[in-house]
Amino acid sequence: ARAAVEGTVIQHFYADPVGHVAGYLFLSAVLGPIVAVQRPMGAHGTMAAQLCVPVVALIARPYSSVLEIPGLGLHVRGATLNEFQAAQLRATYTIELQPGTGLIVGYRLAIESYRDAQSFRFASQGASVGAVLRLSGGR
Repeated sequence: ARAAVEGTVIQHFYADPVGHVAGYLFLSAVLGPIVAVQRPMGAHGTMAAQLCVPVVALIARPYSSVLEIPGLGLHVRGATLNEFQAAQLRATYTIELQPGTGLIVGYRLAIESYRDAQSFRFASQGASVGAVLRLSGGR
């Protein structure tokens, strides 16, 4: 199972003469099953993937600008699969360049849909590259 808390701020840039900007917040705390697989690839590489689909969620979604939430008075409500659908896919490829050092390349895709008075749909993706440095003698 996977538990996660995530937040999204959507910025609206208005075309008025003053250049008004407002940010709207969507927070979710979710719990759901995770499927993970990890396989060696080649002599020095490892591919890993995880897929998580939440089955229950707590949602906080104020309908005013982030700057106007009084004392962060957020109202949290429960959501079932009927109201909140989401999926998150993570994939990484790690290759050992030399003993104790390597390179890791990652990809993440997240999709969310929330049915409420105002529907909310969101998708994001990202890629990352990082170094692997083992600081201890163990493997």
